[in-house]
Amino acid sequence: MPKRNLIWIAVAITVALLVVWLRDDTPVTGTPENIAADLKALIRIHKLAEEHALGGAPADAKEAIRAYTKQIGPYCRYISPEREAFFRRLLGGRRCDPGLHYAIDPQTRQVRVLAPVVIEEGTEPVVEAGDILLAIDGQVLIEPTLEDVAKRLDGKDGSAVSLTIQHPGGAKKAVLLVRKAYRVESLAGVYRNHEGQWEYMIDPESPLAYVRINEFVRRNGGIAGTGTQFSDLMGRLASRGAGGLVLDLRDNPGGSLVEAVEVVDRFLADGLIVRTQERDGNEERHMAHEQHTFPDIPVVILVNGGTASAPEIVAGAMKQHRRAVLVGAATRGKNVILSLYSVGPGLGQVLLPTARFSFTEADEPAPEGKDPAAGIGIDGQPAPVGIGPHLPEQIDPAALMELALLRCRMAQAAEAPSPGSGDSLPAVQPTQPDVQTLIALDKPLATALLLLKSPAMYKATLQGRPR
Repeated sequence: MPKRNLIWIAVAITVALLVVWLRDDTPVTGTPENIAADLKALIRIHKLAEEHALGGAPADAKEAIRAYTKQIGPYCRYISPEREAFFRRLLGGRRCDPGLHYAIDPQTRQVRVLAPVVIEEGTEPVVEAGDILLAIDGQVLIEPTLEDVAKRLDGKDGSAVSLTIQHPGGAKKAVLLVRKAYRVESLAGVYRNHEGQWEYMIDPESPLAYVRINEFVRRNGGIAGTGTQFSDLMGRLASRGAGGLVLDLRDNPGGSLVEAVEVVDRFLADGLIVRTQERDGNEERHMAHEQHTFPDIPVVILVNGGTASAPEIVAGAMKQHRRAVLVGAATRGKNVILSLYSVGPGLGQVLLPTARFSFTEADEPAPEGKDPAAGIGIDGQPAPVGIGPHLPEQIDPAALMELALLRCRMAQAAEAPSPGSGDSLPAVQPTQPDVQTLIALDKPLATALLLLKSPAMYKATLQGRPR
């Protein structure tokens, strides 16, 4: 490796370490002098490997940077230069992939396709719902996470990606798809109607609405952020006589703090929504305002272990103010605000926890042996303290894939535009039995509807002591 590249690697690590030293309050063993000595050792090892190792020296030191960054805390990440575009798209609510819908089968840990893929209108699908995704661009998927799959599918707009697909019990085949840029839908309903629009009224016999927030996306150009979209939607639902709301925040990975606060502000007329505190003690309080507050209809929020960061602010604030009943499983317990820092031109970025958040004016005592930065233990390991539901309820693991396939079919049931294009996907309008099957498979949703239909049960649950 040229000496110039080696110097830049050393600079990258130095800046990453310096950022950590200045910005994070997780205890760090050692001193700046020790860190300088460690960097010297790393450079020396690299030179020795270049001169003597059978396989030579590594092409770069990104893995070393990642390994160090992980030691800072459970939510710290190093984003290499080649992954910056992907990460920025994630933060901005955008994607650039073939628009494949997929999930990981909890029983087999295989990646299952949830919706058919048609390349040309009028032709047979090249990928069927239920097919197994074995490899992406020749890289076999072994115990992958959803993020692993998303990273591999991501790429430049218009570029091709090769998928190795297997129909259950059938032969393997290669499929070539084209990546397209598109914006993630922040809000979703129960199913799409014939006009390709989401239908949010879940029960025709009672005025109950269902809204899923996939992620909290900030305003981008002329496209409104999640808060504004949600406010406009609730106005339309109110005009249709919505008398209760199921707000689904399950598996919502986070997003913009500002947008999350705006959603809560529509339900509360006054009081503290959330308080953030940085390591130097600086605080910021986000307060509710009476203006534009929604009517006081009953609300049930669905949460689970995939509810992390921004949606935890919504769930926590609504629970603290006894404005909603929470159903499901405890949230992730992230409870920190993450900030993105540039390591330097062409050197990537680092994601660090820079503030913790709370729903009270004074920090509550932390559990013994845990750092008050809720969710991070004093030893740097995860110490989840998620927001517990009023009523614990989970989906039967055996029904997860059936439910995922059903939801995806209902989302594409009408002639809705495919991601990044003006083409249509022909299908059939869902029937009421589809909705009933959805409710039967989704036990937390069924519990939420039962609460909204039973005012006395809802009120008794809501007035229970917050947990």
